[in-house]
Amino acid sequence: MFTSLVVRRSAQTPYRGLATQAKGRSGLLVKRPEDVVVTFAKRTAMGRARKGQLKDIPVDELLHGLCKVDTLGWQILNPALLEDICVAHGLDFRDGGTGAVKAGIFSEEIIPVEIRGTVISVDDTVRQGVTLESLAALKPAFMENGASTAGNSSGVGDGAALCILTTRARAEKEGWEVVGKYVSSAFVGVEPRYMGISPVAAIPKVLAKTGLQKEDVDVWEINEAFASQFAYCVEQLQVPIEKINPNGGSIALTHPLGMTGTRQVVTGLAELKRRGAEILCTSMCIGSGMGGAAIFVNEAPP
Repeated sequence: MFTSLVVRRSAQTPYRGLATQAKGRSGLLVKRPEDVVVTFAKRTAMGRARKGQLKDIPVDELLHGLCKVDTLGWQILNPALLEDICVAHGLDFRDGGTGAVKAGIFSEEIIPVEIRGTVISVDDTVRQGVTLESLAALKPAFMENGASTAGNSSGVGDGAALCILTTRARAEKEGWEVVGKYVSSAFVGVEPRYMGISPVAAIPKVLAKTGLQKEDVDVWEINEAFASQFAYCVEQLQVPIEKINPNGGSIALTHPLGMTGTRQVVTGLAELKRRGAEILCTSMCIGSGMGGAAIFVNEAPP
């Protein structure tokens, strides 16, 4: 189930169509007034679909809880200043996610939301105690002799995420803290039957657009629809696995379809801040063969 809502308040500057024109790592790190920057990047905790903490919460109530988080001490933005709103909500390698939950890492990117008198602040989607033996015992999910199971496929979950974008000039004028910069994105299409491998085509395209080499990217968030698809992408891209989804991806965390793209940005920027690193690349496949990739720069204060 997927619900989306787009509201245009005015025909003012289309920030979504802007991108940093500079190329190369050093050029992308230069700050310019026309840059599209991220002034806020947080997400709700996620819940298991039909079973978890958000199973009885309709989309409008979840979004309302996220948008009124200033009541819990997070002042985001005066709603009167919003010019373009795009909202999406989706219903739809585990060790990294389990370790991140135990270490409390996700608390840095999750914004607690109060819904029906309960504050939701921790993911209930990460399974504890998963072993190689327990994963091997699971039956194939789609074909009798298939390789995809409930253990090596992305989960079905609920959640919401929020990124606020504006120009650097506007952020400085309003006194808003900048936590990142949107650089550019690229979208491709592959044969629909191979739709899961589209990051293999999208990532080289966005790297070429931005003048980056694979070695310039500090953290990669590549969505894990299925372990086989993800493993193929990693093999073809030849990216160091320790740089990819360092705190787990959708197999470990779950995959609310309309949320995951923004969740990748939230998670990736938070990880860059922890590492004191600079460049993030996000990528994911899209149904019917499409795929996308984007580049962001960390600008969060240390």
